[in-house]
Order: sequence, then structure tokens, then C-alpha cells
Amino acid sequence: MAKGSANYGSYIIVGEDSEIESLEDIRGQQFAFVDRRSTSGYLFPAIQMLRMGIHPENDIQAEFHQTHDRVYDAVVEGRVAAGATYDGALRQGRDRRRDGSGVRVIAKAPRIPHEAYVIREGLPAEVADAFGAALAGISTGTREGRALLAPMLRINGFIQVEDSHYNAVREVEARAEAAGLRMEAPSKPIPEQGSEEEEVEETETEAVP
Repeated sequence: MAKGSANYGSYIIVGEDSEIESLEDIRGQQFAFVDRRSTSGYLFPAIQMLRMGIHPENDIQAEFHQTHDRVYDAVVEGRVAAGATYDGALRQGRDRRRDGSGVRVIAKAPRIPHEAYVIREGLPAEVADAFGAALAGISTGTREGRALLAPMLRINGFIQVEDSHYNAVREVEARAEAAGLRMEAPSKPIPEQGSEEEEVEETETEAVP
């Protein structure tokens, strides 16, 4: 659970003074994704584009900035026309930037289930039950829970869910595969603003939200 919800949001954003009002307006424009393996920074917003008749690899100039902060900054600073990120990055971006600049949300992707703690098949039931009970007992409702969860920022507890809770991810992944989106291909990163690097080799990156 984070912020009292078992799901989180993914948004397509533009600069607050941008003339872009809808997804249709991003055709042919530079667009900042996070990474091809990012759920909220690529997969879910890409599928939202497909639903609106926009192909995220053919109809826009896609760039991959590797982190949500970089996507937010690229949009605010006008280096791209629009970008995709998650709700936490919006809050952090507003807090992090003190220059008064901001963003607007022009589209929302379907809600995304939070990350899961899973157990391996064949683990003794008593061990699995004890693990689940231990997690369920941790929440921001107690002083001890708040101390344990403090490093995890938005997390305020844990709940047990059925495997079907993640069907939304499976369905979106299936649609992405059917559309030919390259979810596992390494993303060529965009150098950070002010970097002296002119060329960046394609490298494998860690999975991101």
C-alpha cells in the first residue's frame, strides 16, 4: 500500500504553458519516456497512446531519459514537448524545483498495481503464512511501523492480494506485444543536461517503476 492505495497512477505531462491540450497534439513531437522496461514511464502510457490511435514508436519522436526526474525536468525545461511519468514523480518534481515552473497532465493511463512480494512455489505453507503475517503487521498506524517504513517514502503498509490483481499488467503487456512494442530492447539514454558526452552507448539498464 502506498498513500492508502494498492495502485498508482501514470500520467502524460506537458509544460504548464504548453499549447498541447490532448494526446492528438503530440503527433510528430519529441516525447520523453523513462525506459522500455518502466511500467509507468513507458508500458502503460504507450498503451494509452495506442488506444487513442497514436503509435508510440512511429507517430512520435521517442526519447528515453532513464529516470522519472529527468523526464520531468525535460518537460519543464521545454527540451521535449511531453513525457510520461508516475504520480510520485509529479509530487517530487514540484517539491524539488523551486523556480516556479510546472507541468500539466493531458492524459492518464490505467491504474498500475504496486510491486509485489512473492514466494517461491513449494515453500512450506507455515513459512509463507508467517511471512505474510509479518508484512501485514507493519503499517504507519503504529510508531514501530512508521520507523520501519520511513526509508520507503510513500509506503504505508502491506496487504494480501490475489494473483488476479496483476491481470491489468498482463493484459497491457499482451497488447504491447501484439502492437510490436520493444519492451526488452535496451533504450538509448539521453545525456543529462549539461553533460559533455556527445554519444552514449546502448547499455542494459535496471528495471524501473
